[in-house]
Amino acid sequence: MLCIGEGEDSPLLLREGQAVFKLYASGRRYCRGLLATMELKSREDLLSRIYYNTVVPCKDIEISFEVHMSDDAMDPAVFAWARKKMARGMQKELRGLQRFAGSVA
Repeated sequence: MLCIGEGEDSPLLLREGQAVFKLYASGRRYCRGLLATMELKSREDLLSRIYYNTVVPCKDIEISFEVHMSDDAMDPAVFAWARKKMARGMQKELRGLQRFAGSVA
């Protein structure tokens, strides 16, 4: 099931702020639910957008997924997806990645 509100006309994305949107999904056998959060850069100030796009490069969008699995369905797992430089930094900082995960090309 993929929805936010009740009824046929309810939106799929829930707007939490000017540039933050959330999506909730459920209905799989071993999965209690998924919460996807999409954070965009604000676009209200045109001059700052031009400055950040030309002078200081930065991310325009960030999407995070939280998947809640049934406790009896699977063992605990750690998963991360990153570029090589970022993965090395994450491996040093995050204990779960240090202990349970290795780098795969």
